[in-house]
Parts: sequence; structure tokens; C-alpha cells
Amino acid sequence: MGARFAKWRAVIAVDDRLPSQGCIEANAQALARYAAYARKLDWFRLSKPEVLMDGGHTLERCREVTQEVLRTVFNHLYTQGVMLEGMLLKPNMVLPGLTCPSKPRWTRLADATVECLLRAVPAAVPGVGVLSGGQSAELARPV
Repeated sequence: MGARFAKWRAVIAVDDRLPSQGCIEANAQALARYAAYARKLDWFRLSKPEVLMDGGHTLERCREVTQEVLRTVFNHLYTQGVMLEGMLLKPNMVLPGLTCPSKPRWTRLADATVECLLRAVPAAVPGVGVLSGGQSAELARPV
């Protein structure tokens, strides 16, 4: 039917020191520039900033990094003049790292993800679909 879509995935590694602010800024700027270019071509935009679940970071560290990444991405989208009403966001869920010894209940993971999205995603964004792949069966199964 003539619809065209553009997707850009930016991955962010996390630990006690990573990511650097420069890394967050560079990825956010690239996402925003690509979205602005796709808009000029009249393509539908799907932005995918993804904080990786590799490593031993805590749930709180993931929330902190994800929130900073999303705020920075939306700041750059605004700077680039991207119409938020014409895009979708597909970020990571807020999860502890795969090797983190602390394994919160799935309800805490859901709450942390929703809280982060409410704090960092502007209301003008019409839809958010979180990345859910790579999780262990115990995280995906209700308790």
C-alpha cells in the first residue's frame, strides 16, 4: 500500500561506569538524525534505544541508565524537529543484568519499566512496544 518504515537500533552497554555521557549523547543524536531524515522521506519512524541486559548490573542501575537514555533521545528528537506524534518507540524493559545475583519478581520488573517510561517518554508519543527477547523463562513466567 506504499507505506515505508525506518528503524534504527542503538545499543547501550551498562555496568558501574558505562555508558559514558558521550556514548549516550552520540547514540541519541544518531537516532534523532535518522528519524529526521526518515521524516523527510515520509517514512514512519521506529526508534529503538536499547540498554543491553548483558552483565551484572542491578535493576536500579538499568532504570537509571534507561531513563537517562530516553530523556536524551527525546531531547535530540526535539532538537531535530521530529514530530513525536508520528513515531513509535521500542526501548528495552528495565531488567537486572543476566548475571546479576538479585532476581526481582516479574511484578517489580513491570513496575520499574512503566515508571521509567512515564518519567522519560513524552505524552505525544502514540505508542511504545518494549523489547522482550532474551529473557530467561523465570522472568517471563508469572509468579
